[in-house]
Formats: sequence, structure tokens, C-alpha cells
Amino acid sequence: MPKRFNNLDAALKYLRSTGATQDAVAPDAPAGTQLRKYQDFKAGKIKVSYTRAATSNQIALDPVALLPFSGEASSTDKFIVGLSRRAKNNLTDAAVTLAVLNITETLTGANKVFGFTPATVTIRNITGTGSANKDSKITGAPYKIKGTSSSFTFPLGTKAATGSYSEVRSAILAAISVDGNRSASFKPEILR
Repeated sequence: MPKRFNNLDAALKYLRSTGATQDAVAPDAPAGTQLRKYQDFKAGKIKVSYTRAATSNQIALDPVALLPFSGEASSTDKFIVGLSRRAKNNLTDAAVTLAVLNITETLTGANKVFGFTPATVTIRNITGTGSANKDSKITGAPYKIKGTSSSFTFPLGTKAATGSYSEVRSAILAAISVDGNRSASFKPEILR
């Protein structure tokens, strides 16, 4: 379970009687409490499901090519990676272009490389300004959510063998900073 449930897991542990074995079942927490709702969830008595908006579905992956950051300085070997059609259709909403991301739809001379995961940027668009309360499906506790938003994840590569990750990152941040309602998070590439 995620770290945010550590306190609830500890509370269930302390409900057990002193000297109980590690796998002993804790008595039921008081009815109507967050702890009881969490206990029922862990026991499988309640099922939690999250519905995803149709506009949030990935649709399909289209192949694109990029120069990896981990390539040799003189290398021009491009790698083939996937770009979701949903993200591709929303380049304008994310305020980026294929050129800014240093990816191309031209696959000539590019190769699919096993063990390669491209660097990615996830751009989040916040279209609502207020915050609202929502109840947790697991504990029933209220929490605040920001205004409506959408996010898109794009692979990114280097411009040329001399381009650095920080230069590409700066170019993307400059492109999305035109509108103050966007944020970006980056993940580096992995080559095993």
C-alpha cells in the first residue's frame, strides 16, 4: 500500500491484543470511522473502482524516432519509441511541438532498441482555478483537489549529438511558460 496509509496500517496493528502473533486478525475498528472503512477495504469487503474519462484513454501508440541522450557524441542513430495518439492529438493543448520535443515521425534509418526507455515529459494543463473537496473511496476522508486538469506524456530526445538534457528541458519549460496554467515533470531515459 502507498505510504499515505502507513498510519492506518499502524493503527490496525495496535488494535491487536498484546502478545498476538504477527498474522493475528485485529478486532473490528469502530463502525463509521476511517479506520473501519480502511479495514474493510484491506479485508476485501469493499471494492474500489475508478472510472476514467473517455477523453483520458490512451487510444493507441504511434511510432516516432528520436536521438537518445545517451548516444555517442558523433552518433546519428535514431531509436523508435511510442507516442500515444491522445498526446499527439493534444500537442497544442500542451503548448509543445514535435520539434521542441526533438521527435520525428520519419522512421527512416531508426531502430527499435530493446531495453531503451526514452526520457519523458508529462505536461499538466490546469483548466479550472478553484479547488473542491472530494471523499476518498478507501477511507471516506475528505481531501482537496485542484481545478480540472489534463495531462499528456511525451517522449523526448536530443537535437543533435551535442544537445544536452538540460537544454531540451529548458526549451520545453520555455514553451509551456507562455500560459501560467501548465506544469511539467521530467523522467530521464533508461538504457539497459
